[in-house]
Amino acid sequence: MATALNQNICFIGGGNMAQALIGGLLSRGLPTTRITVSDPVEQIRHVLEEKGIQTTADNLEAIKNADVVVLAVKPQLMATACAYLFDLDFSDKLVISIAAGISVQRLHQLLPSAVAVIRVMPNTPSLLSIGMAGLFANQKCGLEQRTFAAELMQSVGEICWV
Repeated sequence: MATALNQNICFIGGGNMAQALIGGLLSRGLPTTRITVSDPVEQIRHVLEEKGIQTTADNLEAIKNADVVVLAVKPQLMATACAYLFDLDFSDKLVISIAAGISVQRLHQLLPSAVAVIRVMPNTPSLLSIGMAGLFANQKCGLEQRTFAAELMQSVGEICWV
């Protein structure tokens, strides 16, 4: 998990899957100071804050110092969540989406400055750290970015690159 330990990670959305991934990262030694979660629901933020995670309701604030942005919102909310981020420069950030049905092409439309994009489809057993996730990286993702995504998802189960 050496790659992940050197990254500042922002989760846009703090629901069950994001919390599972955060738990997996923490169990593998990632310091809480490396994680920021943006979620509009105060109760979700409170649960995460009790674990020492930095939270906010402001997506722009959350992304400010992020090396990796994990889009962990429901597919039907992705366009709304990304609308606030449209003008940001993502060229130096890895963007990972765990939203079902949102293609890499669509992610590029929603975040046009995103260069390195990885799409992940985790399954429900990931909530118990016994999941299986399929990963797809666009051609702009380098080995370090692919390694990070693999480490992230292996913290909650097995992976398969497609």
